[in-house]
Amino acid sequence: DLILRDRACPVGVTYNLQRFFNATQTAREEWSPASTLTISTCYEGWNAVPNVVGQNEQFDSKLEMLQLNLSAFLGLNLDSMTRDEGWALLDAGRRLERSFIVSGLLSFLLKANLKEEMNALYNESILYFLDSVRTFQSRFHDTPSTELTVRLLLGEADYPKSVSYLLGRLHKVLRKLPTPGQQPHPCDLIEPWIEKMRLFNATMNKGKFRRRETILFLDELFAFLATLSDALTVSYFSHASKHR
Repeated sequence: DLILRDRACPVGVTYNLQRFFNATQTAREEWSPASTLTISTCYEGWNAVPNVVGQNEQFDSKLEMLQLNLSAFLGLNLDSMTRDEGWALLDAGRRLERSFIVSGLLSFLLKANLKEEMNALYNESILYFLDSVRTFQSRFHDTPSTELTVRLLLGEADYPKSVSYLLGRLHKVLRKLPTPGQQPHPCDLIEPWIEKMRLFNATMNKGKFRRRETILFLDELFAFLATLSDALTVSYFSHASKHR
């Protein structure tokens, strides 16, 4: 009830939708007619929900419609976004963040070294969280295991949600950015790791999975991602300094 009904709740739907609507209205001249219509539909459709206490089922259809309209708004803006340097930094940040998440989850899975039943459950949970269950099943036709999960989410260069693929795309995106002042280009940091990932993937494909070596590899990868994040920050944001 608090999240759905309370207009003053900072994590509530109504509160955040109101702030979203107010923010978009301050720059409404910048939006396309389709985006403006979608914004209004989100706001007006949600506020049309009768506030009847104890009848939360009234929100079901409205939540589905709100999700659909917000997805439409996101799609409209991604489709019309210019691919300039600002977009490249935004896209790079998104791919870097996902690489952090995937490598962190895999490191946790390997270090936990759970028993068979719990191990299968944790593998399946990670695959579900990363929206990779169907891809895993179609590629391996097997019960989720740590070795196969790592192989899919870390080393598979042709899978868009693997760290290997993300690094490759990150390299291409960053190539669009100019060389930053006296700093080396961030691409120079990524190139050695693309080769490391290729060799790792080749080893995995030969069926040579070693838990300890993979943990060390992931620890090194995580440290590299932090270094790359710092490099992007200090290279393209003049007011920033390295994280200590």
